[in-house]
Amino acid sequence: MQNHYPYSAKYFTTKSPVEVESEKLSYSNLDKLQSYVHNLCDMDKAMKKLTDYLEKQDEPTIVLFYGDHFPLMTSVYA
Repeated sequence: MQNHYPYSAKYFTTKSPVEVESEKLSYSNLDKLQSYVHNLCDMDKAMKKLTDYLEKQDEPTIVLFYGDHFPLMTSVYA
């Protein structure tokens, strides 16, 4: 999927559907977290589109999603 480093809101052409706020994070870390959340929303929409399509098919299907690592944002959640 698309939610991979580098995280920065500058890569988006649309406004994020969820706004992240924090009084404890620096601007740079808040930007990374906002980018990550924006990508999560996009991934959620893409997964729904895929599963909606598969549900309409005659063939029984199992869909499995997994991640191979935590997001590279140690300064955000450290």
